[in-house]
Amino acid sequence: MFDDTFTEEQQWEKNHAFDIDMTILRPALIHSLEEVKKQHNDIAKLSELYPFTFVGVANPNPHLQDQVYETEVRRCIK
Repeated sequence: MFDDTFTEEQQWEKNHAFDIDMTILRPALIHSLEEVKKQHNDIAKLSELYPFTFVGVANPNPHLQDQVYETEVRRCIK
């Protein structure tokens, strides 16, 4: 769950192997803002390409400064 990465191919394999119709994806690498931004961007792309299969959740590190945390969550919402 934490410190894990996945590719689109791996996620499709899991969906097919377990007969999953919809998956909620969230970043697991939240140690740095750069890591979580990349995962947020990747998840957003999957959610846009396959809106009825993948849904994204913003998950910045809760230990970020309040303004940095809020800025990233707002970026994800937009």
